Amino acid sequence: MMPHRRLLLAAAMLPTFARAQGTAPVRMVVPYPPGGSTDLIARAVSAAMASQLAQPIVVENRSGASGNIGMEQVARAAPDGLTIAMAPASNLVTNQFLFPLSFDPLTAFAPVVLLAASHNVLVASPAVPARTLVEFLAWAKGREDVRYASSATGSAAHLGMEAFARAAGFRAEHVPYRGIPQALTDVMRGDVQLMLAPDGTVRALVADGKLVALGVASPRRSPGSADIPTIAEQGFPGFEAMSWFGLVAPAATPSDVIARLNAAANVALADASVRAALTSAGVEPLGGTPEAFAAYIRTEVGRWGELIRAAGIRLPQ
Repeated sequence: MMPHRRLLLAAAMLPTFARAQGTAPVRMVVPYPPGGSTDLIARAVSAAMASQLAQPIVVENRSGASGNIGMEQVARAAPDGLTIAMAPASNLVTNQFLFPLSFDPLTAFAPVVLLAASHNVLVASPAVPARTLVEFLAWAKGREDVRYASSATGSAAHLGMEAFARAAGFRAEHVPYRGIPQALTDVMRGDVQLMLAPDGTVRALVADGKLVALGVASPRRSPGSADIPTIAEQGFPGFEAMSWFGLVAPAATPSDVIARLNAAANVALADASVRAALTSAGVEPLGGTPEAFAAYIRTEVGRWGELIRAAGIRLPQ
């Protein structure tokens, strides 16, 4: 079926949902503070979704414990379509291997849609004598002093770099920071040699020569930095370490409600203003079916869970 026909059919389903739910607002829980990527995506999409559903959507930031507090509230909410969560990959995939959770992310939520992804770029300090991925690997192999930064233990930057170092066959020490800005400062200064970081965050730094872009950790090039080749096309086919974000509802939410929320989200993602807001922030709009999102989550759980166990990754005590 052509995409525009799918959107028309999706839009046709929405009035039924609005009648069934009345005018009660939908609570979209963001399990992180305002201002971050998860919050930005929620606010960019919620208004357009509300218009499609003909009912308000209230974005509610419920942060704490690496997003686990907000996700637990959604897991315990009534499965009536009036509570949903904007969840990054960590809360649906990796946190279950790092934290003692009171819920199982695979069974506590009903996937609605894979909304968007942030393309991570492998960047190096200009102090490293390499300007391409091939040159970097030639320099790094056999060394004992290679160090990479991340925003936190267990983050996408940490796990993605661990996966790449294993695939490329070089050793590197992980240096966790309390956020991306401080980590990037030390990479630029040469205190650590490299890092995986969001394209939207490092794009200007690469253009100014403060960082060297070695490759994009996505199956395709980033729309915002199309001149940077992917790691996959530089000798590591299939390599991917993207940061992604999706909508989920409590488990047992009726399938017709999930379908109508999915329809509203897909129509919102086709809106030019929504796409522009996400793209300008370095985030690629995605979309798709609940079934495809559920399958993707299962694949990601298997892949990153295996890495966490094999590498013995644990949170600092």
